[in-house]
Amino acid sequence: MTDDDNADRQFSEYRRLMHLEYVRMIESDPSIVDQARRVIAVRLRGSRAAQALLAWEKLLQMPTQTIIQAMTEDAPEGEFLRMASPFHRLLGGRGFKGQAALWAKAAPR
Repeated sequence: MTDDDNADRQFSEYRRLMHLEYVRMIESDPSIVDQARRVIAVRLRGSRAAQALLAWEKLLQMPTQTIIQAMTEDAPEGEFLRMASPFHRLLGGRGFKGQAALWAKAAPR
């Protein structure tokens, strides 16, 4: 197991413990769930990242060549897509070392 894997697991456990605390808060005040719904609705409307995810959702229904062209386009539209790319999570390398290794492969020589 790498240091990055260990850090990821620790952070995952931290998030789980935080959500256990959120459960206690929700149990004491169920209206928090309604507040969370409003937060999500606002974030989806105003978030460029959410808008990019919706654009990806549509794009990924297209032919592979269309996807490749859109995600590498050297224009604001391509940059918009890259800020929320699902490929980073899937292929981008976990942790700092994995990302650095991928960057070394991708960097111009």
